[in-house]
Amino acid sequence: MAYVAASDIVQYGDWASSDDDALLTVLIPRATAIIEEYTGRCFEATSDIRYFDAIEDIDGMTLWLDKDLAVLDSDTVITNGDGNTIPSTDVVTEPRNDAPFYAIRILNSSGSWWTYSSDNENAISVDGLWGYSTSPPADIQHATIRLVKWLYDQRKTDEDLNRPILLDGGHMVMPGRLPADVMDIIRHYKRGRYYSS
Repeated sequence: MAYVAASDIVQYGDWASSDDDALLTVLIPRATAIIEEYTGRCFEATSDIRYFDAIEDIDGMTLWLDKDLAVLDSDTVITNGDGNTIPSTDVVTEPRNDAPFYAIRILNSSGSWWTYSSDNENAISVDGLWGYSTSPPADIQHATIRLVKWLYDQRKTDEDLNRPILLDGGHMVMPGRLPADVMDIIRHYKRGRYYSS
């Protein structure tokens, strides 16, 4: 999964040719991995089944999700620990209106509750689209482009710039960090832990 294409970086860099497409194609997943590692999020949802503990991941009627759920609709299959399917009409999400969702709560009016038949571990499953959204937000795409260009430019960096340098007077110059504008974009996407325990 790639948030951007090599052509996006070539266009952003205002390069006359795409001679380095092979290198850019290698750097795109690296930049994507840096962003995902820092934020704890995947920004392009993929279909998957995730499993949850019917005791540890439950707080009353609420199932706490370990990853972002991008969509909860009739195509999302929620299977309770007793093997019964819970219709999407019998649950609400947290947050209530806007994805990504971090919890699913069974409505009191549904008559259902989180349960399991034998083993509580991995008893509940949710088959859905997991990720921040179905496609990466525009600012995440831009951060990816900027980060790929920065990684690309690092190949020409002087070795002295990759290690701390002690200046006269005892001041230390540290090596370059991720671009500040990239950090400004991805910082507010950092996923927190929502568990109440």
